[in-house]
Amino acid sequence: MDHWFPILSWIGINVGGVFAPVLVARAFFYYSLKRPPVALNEFYGRGELGLISLLLSLTVIVDVLKSDQSGLLVRIMAWSIAIFGLFAGGQWATALCIDKAGQIVDWKRLWRDSKVLAWAVFAIGIVTEILLERLAA
Repeated sequence: MDHWFPILSWIGINVGGVFAPVLVARAFFYYSLKRPPVALNEFYGRGELGLISLLLSLTVIVDVLKSDQSGLLVRIMAWSIAIFGLFAGGQWATALCIDKAGQIVDWKRLWRDSKVLAWAVFAIGIVTEILLERLAA
C-alpha cells in the first residue's frame, strides 16, 4: 500500500487543484442574489499563471510527502510551498469571480502580480527540491 500513496496523492492533489477555482467561485457566489454559472473553461480560458503555479506547487508537495525526512521538516516544506501555491491560484480565482460579478478588473496589474507569484512558487519549489536532494544523500 505504501507504493500507491504517492501516486494516489499526486492524482488527488492535482485534480483537486484544477477544480479548486470552481469551488472557490461557487462559494463566492453562494450568498449572491444573482448566481452566474461557473464553468471550468472560464477559469482557464485566459491562460492564467495561477494554474501553472498551483500545479507546480502541488507536484513539489507530492515530492516532499514521498521523502524520507522527519515529519516536522516535511510539514514545514509542504506548508511553505502550499501557501504560495494557494496565493497564486487564489489570486486568479478571486479576480475571475469579480469579473464574473460585473466589476472591473485590472488585468495588466493581475498579470504583473501573477508573474511575481509564479516566480516565487518556482524559486521555492527549486529550493525545496534541492534541499530534498541534499538531505537524502
